[in-house]
Amino acid sequence: MNNKLIIVTGILAGGKTTFSIELSRQINIPCFNKDFIKIELNKNIEINNRDDSKRLSMATINIILHVIEIFMKTGKSLIIEGNFDKANGEQIKQLLGKYNYKSLTYLFTGDLKTMHKRFLKRDNSPERDKANRINGLLDEFPIFETTIKPLIEFDIGNEIVKIDTTDFEKVNFSHYIKLGNDFLLDN
Repeated sequence: MNNKLIIVTGILAGGKTTFSIELSRQINIPCFNKDFIKIELNKNIEINNRDDSKRLSMATINIILHVIEIFMKTGKSLIIEGNFDKANGEQIKQLLGKYNYKSLTYLFTGDLKTMHKRFLKRDNSPERDKANRINGLLDEFPIFETTIKPLIEFDIGNEIVKIDTTDFEKVNFSHYIKLGNDFLLDN
């Protein structure tokens, strides 16, 4: 069960956070979610514009990378969730090699037009914390598409499970949680 890293990444508004929380609860290992860390940081670091938000996002990713290494130094398993890109993938891959860890990536994908509509609804929702709002920058589909493509190409060379969440009702999340549990138990 030790020396395992589970990564939940992919498309915006794909259900990554909800899934990672449930996965963490059911397989009983800690999960570090990018959005939640960013919300906590925003309590003391003000976001006035998109550049501030981007810097806070980069700081959040750096915190997650730091947490990964802390866990890896002790041989403990963990889950990380966020919209990781190729550069983040390279950093994670280096840590996996350095500490002899195995990884399982859940890569959330889906029909981009459907995801764009879902994203816009979520981003404009009063429940969406201001620390994680994009504030109109991805309103146009071509910009959304260009931004999303690098996120759904995440690949660090270990096991990847693609989950199409275009229609949540058609996704067997219990199956994917079982895969995560089996991954942890596999020596």
